Amino acid sequence: MRPDLALYRPHREAFDVTVEGVPVPGLHATYYSRPDSARVATVGVYRFGASEIFMAWGYADEAHCRWTAYRQPDGSWTDPHPGCPDPTLTLSLIMELTVVSTACRG
Repeated sequence: MRPDLALYRPHREAFDVTVEGVPVPGLHATYYSRPDSARVATVGVYRFGASEIFMAWGYADEAHCRWTAYRQPDGSWTDPHPGCPDPTLTLSLIMELTVVSTACRG
C-alpha cells in the first residue's frame, strides 16, 4: 500500500535528480517526511513535466528505498515493488511520456 501523503510534511525539492546513480535531466522530486516512533519515514514523489512517474519510500536511516510504485498510463498506481526505483523502467516511462506529449502537440 502506498503512503498517505496527507500524513507527511514536505521536506525538500530537487531538480534533475539521479535514479540509482543514473542522472535524469528534467526529473523533479518532492520529498516528504514524518516522525515514526524513533525513526523518520520518508517518501519521494518523482515527476517529469507535470506527470508523476513513481513514488519511493522507506526510512531516512536506511541506505535504500524499501518500496517503489509506478504510475500507469491510466493514472492508477502499480502495487508496491520492494526496493529502489529501476533506472531503466524510469527512463522508459519518461520516453513514453515524451512521445505521447510530442504526438499530442503535433
